Amino acid sequence: MLISKSQVKALLAFASKDATRPHLCGVYLDGSQAVAIDGHTLLALELEGEPCTGLVPRAWFEQLGKVLGRDPTELVVADGAVSCSALPPVALSSATFPSWRQVIPAPYLGRPAEPVGLCCAYLARLELVTRALGCDGMALESAGALDPVVARAPGAVAVVMPMRI
Repeated sequence: MLISKSQVKALLAFASKDATRPHLCGVYLDGSQAVAIDGHTLLALELEGEPCTGLVPRAWFEQLGKVLGRDPTELVVADGAVSCSALPPVALSSATFPSWRQVIPAPYLGRPAEPVGLCCAYLARLELVTRALGCDGMALESAGALDPVVARAPGAVAVVMPMRI
């Protein structure tokens, strides 16, 4: 399974740091996907290369992010450990990773859905709104793929226009 520095960084942004939830404090390698969850957000990345399975501790992934250069590295899971050319092997976590596919709404699991395209820079602006209001997030609603997305929070309404994808 090949992974790049930018993929490691993205996965770490979604992996929990809460030590009371060890089953979420890492990156789960599930076949050809790397999955990270913090209890509020989930990221599943499709990776190339030989599939493997196991829960890799967050600390090892943090080290991997520090030592990786431009080229991706291959992760190998064998004998209860994960290894790559950039770091020494580490034992896989014994914690049970949640059934992450149940979190994703059915239309996004390979079945046809009406996609809504949003510019990431516009979504970043919504974060500025939440910081200004001192709230944790905004509710997003859209009537369809080409309709504006309405973001609501106590004391604010924002509209993000969709883009064709």
